[in-house]
Order: sequence, then structure tokens, then C-alpha cells
Amino acid sequence: MASRILGTREIPSEYWDAAQLVGRTPFMASMFDVRAHASYCMYVPTQHYALPRGEDASYGKMPLIVTVHGSGRRAERAREALVELADRTGAAVLAPLFPAGVGGDPNDSHNYKGLAYGGIRYDLVLLAMLDEVSSRWPGVDIEKIFLVGFSGGGQFVLRFFYLHPERVAALSVGAPGVVTQLNDGLAWPKGIQGVEEVFGGLKVNLSALRAVEHVQLIVGGNDIEEVGGGLLRWWREKSGGSDAVSRALGPSKLPNRKDALESLHREFQEAGIHSSFVVVDGAGHEHMKVIPKVIEVLEPLLRPRV
Repeated sequence: MASRILGTREIPSEYWDAAQLVGRTPFMASMFDVRAHASYCMYVPTQHYALPRGEDASYGKMPLIVTVHGSGRRAERAREALVELADRTGAAVLAPLFPAGVGGDPNDSHNYKGLAYGGIRYDLVLLAMLDEVSSRWPGVDIEKIFLVGFSGGGQFVLRFFYLHPERVAALSVGAPGVVTQLNDGLAWPKGIQGVEEVFGGLKVNLSALRAVEHVQLIVGGNDIEEVGGGLLRWWREKSGGSDAVSRALGPSKLPNRKDALESLHREFQEAGIHSSFVVVDGAGHEHMKVIPKVIEVLEPLLRPRV
């Protein structure tokens, strides 16, 4: 019989640190869909965390930043980049880890980026993680998250935004290699056509997308190289275009991230989505060089909630 989660409501506050419930937590396995082998770590600022005043109280809960790693799976590094922001604003940080090589394909590294892979729904994996966070830390607000992703993580957060905008307070999409356009004439994942078939009836709700407070599209000014470079060209030739990445990119020349995001920004503006397009001068495809501009956008949005 599975044990129930013991969190900050069950464990006395004087033992939270010893129980690794505040500060930097270890990685914890997600209990949802074990095929994904997913886990997550948290940063919960000790000086800011408290239990809600009532069973159903939402006032005063700690806002939650969710930061999604890229292909290199450096989830802990993604968390660390936001620790100082969390300390200043009283926010918690959740960093999921989606391992490569799941679903029976030891060579796959793209699984989580498209949200659906090998029968695994990675959007639902993240939503289940949020429920687990609420069980352990009822003082953290999971209803609307501040969602951040770079590179492969940028792909994930963009597509999550399309499917679950009601769960997103604000969004930063960093330098995705493959952009899903807000275009119902293009099949998923190039566009949003066929979303209902892929995701069990979910629809892209334009009104809900417009209701999200801010969407940042961010990329390095020097991030203009061909996505994937020689390795991806070699893999496309080897697979004959049959793998998921080749199908998503299509047969034409691979896009560069800067042009793709600028085009997406124009689509968002035309659709009435509150987006900004940020180019970080002197940065290539470098997460640590763009993160200060991500923090610059998030901080004023987080502060009113503390």
C-alpha cells in the first residue's frame, strides 16, 4: 500500500529543515505515470514560507515559479538561477526533470518537448507535480504558475501555455528550437491543428491565452545558427525523416531561433496576446546570459503577490 505524502501541514515547523521541506530540496520522484520516470526538486525560501491561515485560504500563499530544463536536463541549474529571485520575492521554485531515453527508445532526448510521447502526457505529468507540491507545501499557490523554459524547455512551456493557459500567470519562452505557431492551418506541433485529437479533446482557447498577464519571448542576439546543426542534419538523413523531430521541422531548411520567435511574436500581437519580444545583445544560445532579462520581467509580477 502506498504511503501518503507527509508535508508541512503534518510535520511541525521546527522539523521542516531536517525533513528537507524548506530551502533546497532533493529530487523527488513524481508518482504520476511512472513510464515518464519524472522527478522534481524545489526551492522553498525558509524565511517566507508559512502555512495558509485556513484550510481553503489562498490569500498570502507563496507564488510558484516553474522552470523547465532544456535538452541537457540541467534541472538543478535551472532552479539555482532563480534562487535569489525567490528569496527577494518570497516565491518558491519547482524544477521538473524529464529524463531522456524513455518510452522504449534509448536514443530519444526530445520526449517531453511536444507534451505527448509514447502514450505519456507530459503536460499531465507537470499538473500532477503541482498537485504533489500542494500536498507537501499547502502554503504554495499552484493554481496559476509563473512558467519559464529555455531551449527544449522553451518548447515545452509554449505548448503547455497553448493547452493550459488558465494555469499560467505569466510565461517566458526562451529560444525554442521548434516553435509551434498559433496557426490552425498547420498540424501539431508545427501549428495547432489537430490538438483535440492529440490531447483528448483539449482545445486552444484564444480568450484564455489573452487573459495571461504577460508572455515574454526571449532569445540571444547571436542565436541565429541553424537549429541542431550538423548533428540534426545527419540524424534526419539517417532516419529518413521518420523521427518526431524531422516530422516537426519538415523538409525545408531548419529555422533559426531568433527569426522563429520574432515571427511568433507578430502572431501573438495580431491575436491580442500580451507578449514582448526580447533580444539579448551579445548572447548566443546561452541560458545564463538571458536569465537576467527573464528575472527582470518576473520580479515586478511576483512582488504584488507577496
